[in-house]
Amino acid sequence: MAHVLLIGYGSIAKELSLPLIQKGFTVSAVARSPQRADERLLDYQDNQFHYLQADISKSEDLKKLPSSADLVIVSLSPDGYSDADYRSTYYQCSKLLLAHYQHASPSTRFIFVSSTRVYGQSKGEWVDEHSDTSPADEKGKILLAAEQLYREHNTQNIIVRFSGIYGANRNRLINKIAAGTHVQSDPVTYTNRIHQQDCVNSLLFLCQKALENQLSHNLYLLSDLDPAPAHEVYAWIADQYKFPQPEYLQSDQADQNKRCKNDLIIQEGYEFIYPSYKDGYKNQ
Repeated sequence: MAHVLLIGYGSIAKELSLPLIQKGFTVSAVARSPQRADERLLDYQDNQFHYLQADISKSEDLKKLPSSADLVIVSLSPDGYSDADYRSTYYQCSKLLLAHYQHASPSTRFIFVSSTRVYGQSKGEWVDEHSDTSPADEKGKILLAAEQLYREHNTQNIIVRFSGIYGANRNRLINKIAAGTHVQSDPVTYTNRIHQQDCVNSLLFLCQKALENQLSHNLYLLSDLDPAPAHEVYAWIADQYKFPQPEYLQSDQADQNKRCKNDLIIQEGYEFIYPSYKDGYKNQ
């Protein structure tokens, strides 16, 4: 029975725990703070599921981590939104974690959850796993540097770049439109998103494939099949929820963002639950 270690126990990792167990994996979860018991996992406590309170930025806490893990899924969340927060969480913690496992268990592999923020394209270009990564801000550069740590540690480690995550309790866009807002319509600016349930399911899919040595690549861009114009998304949500329509803006200097392609994960056989924002937001 393979052992999967979850480093960072936010909403995605929490939702991932039970399906991993149901697939027959032993799961250990690591977070910095005490966690309220999940009733769905009580039957598995101390058997297939183990919770560990540890701060991976501290060397003494790294010693608490199980060295028996076959695969570690790293999904970190910074305490704040500053560049320093990003650097200490994504880069420094990753560096310490990988150094620890290089000594304790060199064969352990990692899936690192990154972001499409590493792309700097801003004119509506299509991007995929082969596209140039020239981040437009320091946070994107930090994420890219963290990705490189995992590549250098083991060429079989996997990088996952999620686009904008929505669903579950992530209602920022719905609340924004409900309150009345504006959106760029000319020139078109694109939005890329993935529903939280597809984040969970795609990580489960990659975990299984990785442990069976059935993956063809070590980098996957995870975004739904519909990188849509932002003004169309806003208008559809406003109509769906009977909110006022947003104000549409024009600007010659507008950033048009990028459009994300997910061909590689589709080729591996993953099927999206919510292939479009219309599918996802209907179920909010």
